[in-house]
Amino acid sequence: MSATDAMGYDAHTSDPLYKYWPSYIAKPAGTTSAAFGILYDSMAKCELDFGCEMDNYHGLFHTYKAERGDLDYIIILGPSILQSVRRLAWLSGQMLMPPRWSLGYSGSTMAYTDAP
Repeated sequence: MSATDAMGYDAHTSDPLYKYWPSYIAKPAGTTSAAFGILYDSMAKCELDFGCEMDNYHGLFHTYKAERGDLDYIIILGPSILQSVRRLAWLSGQMLMPPRWSLGYSGSTMAYTDAP
């Protein structure tokens, strides 16, 4: 899990293009609709493996690797995926909807390209 900037972006002279929160939402197999989320409290470059790698001795295993820092994580339980995502958004913060006037006119059509 790493955020990669667009080519030509210079972090020393401009603001970051985005923020990312290393998180994971899952729904256990079965008939239950319950879901859970994990928020990794680390902004370091990290790798997550949720049992896709096979080892001859250990079988399927899970790993988390980070370039620096400690492993701090928060488990978010919810009765559904929607509730788990809402709880994660409440915890990590949400972007406010901009005022309607700031959106301006947004008209588009393919007819503009065909006009003489």
